[in-house]
Amino acid sequence: MPGRCKKVNKLVRAQARADCAVEAGVITGQMDDKVMEEASGLAYSRNQDGIIWTQNDHGDDPRVFAISEEGQRLAIVTLEGVLNEDWEDIATTVLDGESMLLVADTGNNNFDRDPLSIFRLKEPIVDGNGDMSIPRDQIEDLQVRYPDFSYDCEALTVDQTSGDIFMFTKDRENSISEVYRYPFPQSEANNPFTLEHVATLPLFWITGGDISPDGNTLALTNKQEAFSFTKPEGMSWPEFLVNNPEPCNLQVEDEVQREAIAVTEEGYWTTSECKKDPPCPLWFYAHSA
Repeated sequence: MPGRCKKVNKLVRAQARADCAVEAGVITGQMDDKVMEEASGLAYSRNQDGIIWTQNDHGDDPRVFAISEEGQRLAIVTLEGVLNEDWEDIATTVLDGESMLLVADTGNNNFDRDPLSIFRLKEPIVDGNGDMSIPRDQIEDLQVRYPDFSYDCEALTVDQTSGDIFMFTKDRENSISEVYRYPFPQSEANNPFTLEHVATLPLFWITGGDISPDGNTLALTNKQEAFSFTKPEGMSWPEFLVNNPEPCNLQVEDEVQREAIAVTEEGYWTTSECKKDPPCPLWFYAHSA
């Protein structure tokens, strides 16, 4: 059973991880829009090429942003009837042939929120006609809680293969990230669902995550480092992560406050919150041949 974050022995971060096979980072654009200056998540669209989704950190209006690969805002999508208590990540997946968007209202700096919410809705089509709103009855509020402690979580991912949702906790004192799962199928009828503990990873201060569309690559990041796991074909993520596999190190450029990462079949996208030192680049790291 995982321990409470203030009662665990500090784990030493590995010093000799292999580097991931990626090209040097390329700045594809600048995140210099004041409307989205606290970008705390990235997710590549599953139904439109060239569209990336992001959202602001806690306290903003309940809205997500469609941006181009150059970091330019294309549309604001408001989620009606919900609050942005502390939105920390965003993800995309395909469910029953429909592309879905998930927003993680799972930030919990004071360890006192219970339950937490994951908002799930059909991914909007960005057609150039401007901003839009999603009615409350088209948004699922999937409420979750932990079995043992009220953790802070800034990384949410969805495995396309299984449909499972995975959450990776953030620990400010120890190199520990607890991994929890909400298995498929998820439903409001399960509210509040008690998450299943999967594994404990020796990773510090995790601020963002994503799983690739083919379900085989997991990317995680903190403010200084980023990591990538590739599991064997046919093995589930719980089976893989429980053995504490060694990730490779993504050779990412320094960023002001990186809290967002997305992984596609082509490579990795990252950006930073920009409120303190704008503008912040939108970075892309292509997979090496």
